[in-house]
Amino acid sequence: MKLKNYMLDVTHKCNLNCSFCLCGEPETMTISRPVVKSAFIGVEKVENLYLSGGEPLLEPEAIYLIKDTLKNNKINVRKIIVTTNGICLDRKRKDALMYLYSKVPNAVLEMSVDKYHRAAFLEYVKKIGATGSISYDDYLKNAQVFC
Repeated sequence: MKLKNYMLDVTHKCNLNCSFCLCGEPETMTISRPVVKSAFIGVEKVENLYLSGGEPLLEPEAIYLIKDTLKNNKINVRKIIVTTNGICLDRKRKDALMYLYSKVPNAVLEMSVDKYHRAAFLEYVKKIGATGSISYDDYLKNAQVFC
């Protein structure tokens, strides 16, 4: 089976509470190994693989699991799009994304980090007591440099 667009919700966990989010309230649910394996049964090729949530970078182990499943089943993926607010883009999560990117032949990695998260980001910074330590523009520049 060849798929043009395929979306996996990696988790329903999220570190923000954006007013525009269509996913509803954050939940503790995360994709499981059996679900990932069954999601790719019979799949040979995926044009665009979307990893979303919640915040998929909260579950780097799930990203490793998805990559291993793609590789083990020899599934050709042209593009991987990770929908993330980018806030938790630390070394562990960057490593997971780079592992995914480097092990999926011919894949292009894109991250969706957008201006619509500005208000939620500012609330998050205030909530964790980091006000003034990083601006939203600096955060966006860091995410864009990584991409």
